[in-house]
Amino acid sequence: MLRFIFLLCFSTCTFALLAQCNLSLKIQSSEDQKPVSANITADGVPLTGSGPNHSFSAGFFCGRSYNLTITAAGYMTKETRFLINRDTQIIISLQPSISLPDVEILANRMPGNILPAVTSISGSQLNAVNTGKDIPFLLESVPGTFSTSDAGNQIGYTGLRIRGSDQTRINVTINGVPVNDAESQNVFWVDLPDLASSVDQIEIQRGVGTSSYGAGSFGANINILTKKPSEEAYLTTAFSRGSYNTFKKSVLFGTGLLNEHFTLEGRWSSLNSDGYVDRATSDLESIYGNLNYIGRKSVLRLIAFSGNEKTYQSWYGVPESVLSGDPAQMNAYADRNGLSDSERTNLLNS
Repeated sequence: MLRFIFLLCFSTCTFALLAQCNLSLKIQSSEDQKPVSANITADGVPLTGSGPNHSFSAGFFCGRSYNLTITAAGYMTKETRFLINRDTQIIISLQPSISLPDVEILANRMPGNILPAVTSISGSQLNAVNTGKDIPFLLESVPGTFSTSDAGNQIGYTGLRIRGSDQTRINVTINGVPVNDAESQNVFWVDLPDLASSVDQIEIQRGVGTSSYGAGSFGANINILTKKPSEEAYLTTAFSRGSYNTFKKSVLFGTGLLNEHFTLEGRWSSLNSDGYVDRATSDLESIYGNLNYIGRKSVLRLIAFSGNEKTYQSWYGVPESVLSGDPAQMNAYADRNGLSDSERTNLLNS
């Protein structure tokens, strides 16, 4: 009889120890008390069965303590210990672990199907007409574009207007880097002779638009992209000759893909001309080079280019008497403008 009573008491205590208590957890943000989707483990065992508003409900043995670990993306991990001896409902607030800054996306190119006033010119199109002309004269086919040349031969000091706006109201970038002079906002194309030989694409956005730097453009945006790295080796020479002793020489080379990752490309150009008008000579040189590392998912490019120019003063233009060939009118022009004897002789012999 005594043995039976002992066994009955032992069984009752065992059932009491094995009785389950229900624990309900609700996870929320400490900032705005909004529900947070989290992962919860009790003594290293994941809890499943997420309910409405990211609440969890699970059965635990009553009278035991459990280590709870709560993790959520963007929040600090929280660890806590609970003694569970009855059905319990707990609200746990998580502290944000990081404060994400605003994301700002900048772009200076635009698909042509969004704005009708966008024109793209490829490098192959430029090469077909590139005889050493400056960029403004290679863009003459773009609607609303007007180009000028001090020397009269499209080389040297050249200017560009788009929709009547001069160069100071046209934003120009090369690979996203501003070209406009910081003080005058002008672009001196004479410093970049034969740039077209190293261009992959030029995009012209005509009219009022946004800009990747400074104030928004009024006349246009011109975005120039240089050539992409070539995996094939090449060596190209180009020569062209024109009126007024105009002569262009250029050499382009590329090593192709080296060691499956590297390419090196470069260009040297020289342009010389006597010009169409008096005192309009040009002696221009430029170099361009790029070193590329091509990875499995990325490309790293180091690009350098420079130009050197010697030009004469030619922006006064040509007197009408010279064009008509009238010596009397030339002398009258010399008298009105106080030309010296040598300048008068030069004028009469032009």
